[in-house]
Amino acid sequence: MLVRGTFQFGSSLLHIPESHNHPRIESNRVLRLTTKAGKTCYPGFQLDELGRVLPGLRVVLGVLASRARSPWTTASWLTSPQPELDGNTPVEFLEAGGDPEQVAQVAGRIATRLDE
Repeated sequence: MLVRGTFQFGSSLLHIPESHNHPRIESNRVLRLTTKAGKTCYPGFQLDELGRVLPGLRVVLGVLASRARSPWTTASWLTSPQPELDGNTPVEFLEAGGDPEQVAQVAGRIATRLDE
């Protein structure tokens, strides 16, 4: 069982083989993080209560993948409140049915500042 807000190690919940070149990862459909110990994890916050990837997350990850310095920066931004999203985190905004394009626009505007 996946507990919301935690990191799920491995890839069984997302049905992704251990290969690091899986299309779901390469096409920015899911966020993959690698720990200092070399373990691969997939943040639980990117999944809904049924274990499906949040609608619209791919659009947002596509914007951040080309601009954020690391996937960890992306994970931090996705879980930090944003004034432009009425104080919600991007994840909360998407969970509530918010427009992914709005989240992507906010991400695009601030992405260059994420690693400063």
